[in-house]
Amino acid sequence: MGCVVVVKAAPIRLRPALQLAASNTATYALTLVINGLSIIATAALAPAERGIYVATSGSIALGAALGGLSMDTFLLARGAQWLRGVYGSLKMTILASTVPMAGLAAAILAVYSAHSEVLFAVLGAGAMAAANLPAAAAFANGRFAFVYRLRAATSTAIFVSFIVLIAFQSQHAKTWLSVWLTCQVIAATVLWLIDGNLLRSRTMNSKMRSDDIAQLGWTHSGVVAAIFMLRFDQLVLSRFQGPTALAIYSLGVSAVEFAQAGSAVASQRVIGDRDDGAVERMWAGIVRALLFAAPAGLAIIAALAVFGHFREPYHSAWTIAALLLPGSLFLAVGQIFSARLVAIGKMSFTAVISFVVCGISVVSYLILLPRYGAAAAAIISSILYLIHLVITYATLRWTERRRLAQPAEVATRSTSGV
Repeated sequence: MGCVVVVKAAPIRLRPALQLAASNTATYALTLVINGLSIIATAALAPAERGIYVATSGSIALGAALGGLSMDTFLLARGAQWLRGVYGSLKMTILASTVPMAGLAAAILAVYSAHSEVLFAVLGAGAMAAANLPAAAAFANGRFAFVYRLRAATSTAIFVSFIVLIAFQSQHAKTWLSVWLTCQVIAATVLWLIDGNLLRSRTMNSKMRSDDIAQLGWTHSGVVAAIFMLRFDQLVLSRFQGPTALAIYSLGVSAVEFAQAGSAVASQRVIGDRDDGAVERMWAGIVRALLFAAPAGLAIIAALAVFGHFREPYHSAWTIAALLLPGSLFLAVGQIFSARLVAIGKMSFTAVISFVVCGISVVSYLILLPRYGAAAAAIISSILYLIHLVITYATLRWTERRRLAQPAEVATRSTSGV
């Protein structure tokens, strides 16, 4: 009898663990782990070549954000019902325009960085812009698991390819960029083949209303400002400090970004959560994100210290990560607060906040980074993310109080005969 009890009880105990292992958060975290391993693998390159790789990838990320019109965030915020029933006559124009615009923006940024491969920046940004649209449509229809698993598979393919390059002792950034770009193009193609049909409207002759266009503009403005806070420091470092300094700094940046896995998934869920109890679920998501981020960040710093001991050119990367970790925690929470503002239709608030902080960041980076380098970039970014967090929370709290007060005001006016 004792054996039977043990056998029956084991699946019950294992079920929560199995559910966690199969969850979207776990898949996203796994993807970030694999991406982190890929980033560590690029340290096999000489710092100067790795700096070229990072400067190019930074131009790609910013170019895709600028030219992609933030359609992925916009579609996710609008939801599946709107996606199926409204999106119509401007569809092909908008979708088609995002790819060349992303490529053009990436080209300009690559030239500014002074150490990027311009052609790869153009092609990479175009591929990212093309992939974001069907991925967002899939998210809006609740297909989180498929997109996360595809991205995990893509990241795995990139990592395995990088290991092969290390085995063949490849020391050219162009070769590594070619591998990355090939995997991204394949992933974009798969997304369009499987989920591209979700972008077809049921009312093909319908038009985007003026409020749709306004919300698209606000959403895009906020995303562009936010991505500049995340990536512009790397382009400034590349231009004024050179690819070697960028290679060391970016290793710390990329490592601590792993700690934001929980907040990224929580943000996507908060954006689409408009049901009762959404605020409570938001706070629960923040707690889970921090419980993951803090220990993960400390483990990453320790791992970088060990890595730097064996790979001397990167021995200072752990100190950069330590300076960046507080900002990573601030950013994780701030992203979730911003997602809640988007969920309640306050895209304009998130855009204004991001623009204010972005303006401060651009000026600070341009003034201080040319002289003080990577350490200054890490300290400034942490301070900026704290400012963003405080302003966003204050705005969200004020907005939620107004929303809760509105029914009472309406009732008072009704009973007074107003």
